[in-house]
Amino acid sequence: MGQPTESMRALSTNATSLSAPERAALKVFSDFHVGPGKMFCFNGPVLEKHRHSLVTLVDKGLLMKEQFASGYSLTPTGHRAMQAAARTGA
Repeated sequence: MGQPTESMRALSTNATSLSAPERAALKVFSDFHVGPGKMFCFNGPVLEKHRHSLVTLVDKGLLMKEQFASGYSLTPTGHRAMQAAARTGA
């Protein structure tokens, strides 16, 4: 069987299953009103603070790493997880 697809990975991922650092990284997207498919570029201390979480969120299918340095975009599933985390105050 091949690599899990985004939807397969996302089925087991929801806002409550995310770590506090992962929720904090998603909050950056929320704070800047970034929607699905829109790139956000992390830089400086914000990038350093969230670097590990960004990688794990990509692995979970919630973010896409863009070709632009330090650029990430939310997948549709990531956008839903971001919204759920914001609603629950997570």
